[in-house]
Amino acid sequence: NVLLAGIRIYNGYFDGAGEDASFWSATEFFVDRAYYLHLYYGGQVVALHDSKEADALSVRCLQGSVPQKNETTSQKGTMKDTEIMKDIRDGQTYKTVKIGKQVWMAENLNYETENSYCYDTEFANCQKYGRLYTWNAALNACPEGWHLPTVEEFATLMSNVGGSDVAGKMLKSKTGWAGDGNGIDKY
Repeated sequence: NVLLAGIRIYNGYFDGAGEDASFWSATEFFVDRAYYLHLYYGGQVVALHDSKEADALSVRCLQGSVPQKNETTSQKGTMKDTEIMKDIRDGQTYKTVKIGKQVWMAENLNYETENSYCYDTEFANCQKYGRLYTWNAALNACPEGWHLPTVEEFATLMSNVGGSDVAGKMLKSKTGWAGDGNGIDKY
């Protein structure tokens, strides 16, 4: 259920609500830049891009520890097991979903931490879309037993839902996206 939360640019300007969903990865691209997964309202393709680490994007946590190099977690499948996870740090609950062998938060993280923001500084937007985190804040934002996914783990997710060309359609929410950008929320 990917919602279009937008981003907070490093200069404090908010952009993209209604048009974009961007999720940090744990993989650094270059000094001051890190990879993120991007879903845009204008198509069904999901792509990896890089952004300034000072920008604030959404976070979806993945259950378990970060895999070691050469460890494989890919398993294609359409299984949709939904559970509820409670974050003991603040008592908030999140839906989770199993896709292949991976268990993902099915909602954007909304744990308040330093360098996290509500879109347009409106608390109601945090309730609806979750918080936006700078990359350094995102690295430590996930609850115990969960982690910020790597680029490789995002690649596994895209493979498990049918590839990057259809991942947007499979993962996006059924409503709320600008234009004809809604998905089918298969997971």
